[in-house]
Amino acid sequence: MKKILYLAAVLLLTVSCTQRNDKIRIYTLKGDGDLTVQVTNFGARVVSMSAPDRNGIKDNLVEGHDNIQDYIDAKGNRFYGACVGPVANRIGGASFEIDGVRYETPKNDNGVNTLHGGDKGLDMLKWDVLQVQPDRIVMRLIHPDGLEGYPGNIEITATYAVKGNVFSIDYLAKTDKTTPVSIAYHPFFNLRGAGCGPLKGHVLQINADYYEPVDSLLIPYGDFAKVDGTPYDFRQGRKIDSLIYDNNWKINKLNPSGVEFLCSLYEPLSGRRLEIWSDQPGLQVYTGETSIVLEAQHHPDAVNHPDTFGDITINPHMAYTQHTEFHFSVGE
Repeated sequence: MKKILYLAAVLLLTVSCTQRNDKIRIYTLKGDGDLTVQVTNFGARVVSMSAPDRNGIKDNLVEGHDNIQDYIDAKGNRFYGACVGPVANRIGGASFEIDGVRYETPKNDNGVNTLHGGDKGLDMLKWDVLQVQPDRIVMRLIHPDGLEGYPGNIEITATYAVKGNVFSIDYLAKTDKTTPVSIAYHPFFNLRGAGCGPLKGHVLQINADYYEPVDSLLIPYGDFAKVDGTPYDFRQGRKIDSLIYDNNWKINKLNPSGVEFLCSLYEPLSGRRLEIWSDQPGLQVYTGETSIVLEAQHHPDAVNHPDTFGDITINPHMAYTQHTEFHFSVGE
């Protein structure tokens, strides 16, 4: 763990020493609790998130790179800790239709579909920093009309804040043309600590009676299926096994626009527990050998299945909003 904390310090030093006209920097957020979050305005991404275990030892709990250049060059996993969009997850066939007009987006997923916005999504752009406080940062980005095929100048504001042991994210998007918007934060969690080995042993609970079946290219068929009697049933909480997941769950919502419990993740060795609360209708879960991605978001390919998954387009008279919270605690 000391190595990881040292690398985080080197990353901060490297960025703060870049030329001022680059304006890509690391910002450290801390409130009145034990949680510390580091954010960069390249891709509005979180590069570290540190919280204590049951013995009070703080570790970074999200995977990422140890220098800013690897993020810029998209080495390894391009989406580490990033804000992804303007349409997160996948667009089937890399195209969609609005008011009778067909729009084509990059085929950056298996040469067929669009993933997380395309080749130059929100994660690969530099955001302007509007406001910085010890526990809060506000960033803004203009996604220009026609970039990667999306219509409209989309103005996106991201507000990240730490209060106590809760990290919150607020996204706001407006446009001057009708366009699809579905943004997500893409964290890779390991509650033992980033780089601390297998994910196995983490206990996952998901507040969902339904999930979305997908085809071989991970595009939803356009409907929901019950989790009963399937490997997708995490309602009571169970250990993550050797199965690999890359699916979206339909959250049991009492209020469609309310901030409600999505999921929890518990790691018994460290005692750390994470709860995610959001106003989003879906949760994308992706598991690997050493980390798990938990993304509050709208349903993938909703732009091509609005009747089933909900309409994600906004127009100049509307706004897209998202509020998501990450609650850290320690259990027995």
